[in-house]
Amino acid sequence: MHLLIMNNYRLYSHSCAEDFAGLVADKLNMRLHKSEIHHFADGEINVTINESVRGRNIIYIAQIEMPYTNFIEALQFCDAARRASANDIIIVIPYLIHSRQERRDDKRSPITSRLFADILQVAGAKKIISMDIHTGAIEGFYNIPFDKLYPLDVFVEKIKSLEISNLKLVAPDAGFTKKMKDYTKALGCGMAIIDKTRNVANQVDEMILIGDVKGHNVVIIDDMIDTANTTIKAANLVLENGAESVTLFATHGVLSYKSEFDNAEHRLFKSKIKKVYLSNTICSYKHDSDRKIEILDVTSVFAKAIHKIITESRIPDTEPVVM
Repeated sequence: MHLLIMNNYRLYSHSCAEDFAGLVADKLNMRLHKSEIHHFADGEINVTINESVRGRNIIYIAQIEMPYTNFIEALQFCDAARRASANDIIIVIPYLIHSRQERRDDKRSPITSRLFADILQVAGAKKIISMDIHTGAIEGFYNIPFDKLYPLDVFVEKIKSLEISNLKLVAPDAGFTKKMKDYTKALGCGMAIIDKTRNVANQVDEMILIGDVKGHNVVIIDDMIDTANTTIKAANLVLENGAESVTLFATHGVLSYKSEFDNAEHRLFKSKIKKVYLSNTICSYKHDSDRKIEILDVTSVFAKAIHKIITESRIPDTEPVVM
């Protein structure tokens, strides 16, 4: 990469994304810069950039899942960079929060995905990079470029390494079918679909399996696991229809937590799912090699996308290959 081009870019990390951003920086052979976070007694925060960014292109990696303080920190960084005369501000958000709220459920509910997009752009974001957003239509809420990445190559590589016999993939809902076709093509296997109806968030009213899974070792691939209730119900349905085993892959491990025995992780450990593979798009979950959940690193996907932006190369429609 040309040195002059590289010198015009600065890579920064959100305070919660230092591990993730550090891996990206290593793959790009770039220095990782850090802003300074000040905490007030009442819980307010203030972000300071302690170096000149005038005329620089900023790449800011932000893992902004709950609590909302993470989102506020990202907004303050964007505003600080904009007011310090930075050129382009590129925001890398591996897991885009509020991506399930892209439409109104009734007459008096917000379209929070649109509100989220508006706030980011007002703060100064000039480009967004994210992975496996829940609803593709969200891209239309942004008046700036939006690059959508996918964990296809990372997941396919892992599935192949498992050498699963009599493999069949199962799409968690009809909307995931298009993405799943790329997986079946890469793995050379068949696919079944789970059709479900949902009237309330995190609660499925009806679930039907379309396709034959009898005698197959099934891999379910999804974009997100939140409470895990729906995921476990899908796994049980597949097993009831004759599958030999169920393995789960999901991009975003939200894994909501209420109490010690009322949380997604506990439900997954108690379930009949053989193994769960999550990407590291969310920073809150820490991998324990002795447990059922394993974390897969997708920073190579983001590093390749950033490299192509810096060198003004084309980002493929499908997942960039692992670096």
